[in-house]
Amino acid sequence: MPRFAGKTHTAGHIFFYEEMVVIGAIFGTIFSVFYPFFQFYKWIGNSPVWETVYIILGQLFLCLYGFFAGIFVGCLALAIAEMLNSIPIFARRTKFRHGIGVVILFMALGKSVGSFIYFLKQLFVCGGM
Repeated sequence: MPRFAGKTHTAGHIFFYEEMVVIGAIFGTIFSVFYPFFQFYKWIGNSPVWETVYIILGQLFLCLYGFFAGIFVGCLALAIAEMLNSIPIFARRTKFRHGIGVVILFMALGKSVGSFIYFLKQLFVCGGM
C-alpha cells in the first residue's frame, strides 16, 4: 500500500486506502458467508420489471467488478515481480551464492503443485477439504 501511494503521490491518503481495504475485506466476507440474506430478488418478488432491473444492475456490477479485479491482478503481478527482485538482494546479504535459480524454480514448482491440487480436488467448490 505505501508503495502505491508513493507512486501516485497520494501519501496523505494512505490511511483512507488502508481503511478501504479493510472495509472491502469485511463486506466481502459478510457477502460470501451470509449470501442467502443478500438475495434481494427473493425479498421483492419475481416480476418482469424487477427481473430487467436485476439484469441491468448485474451487468453494471460485473463491469465494475471486472475493472477492480483487473486492478487487483495487476497489483498482484507487480507484488510477485517485486518479490522476485528481492531474492537476489536476500541472497547477497546472506552470502547465498549458488543455487538461486534452483530456489526460484522450487518456489514456482510449489506454487504450481498447490494450484494443481487446488483444482484437481476442486477445493474452490467447498472452500476446503
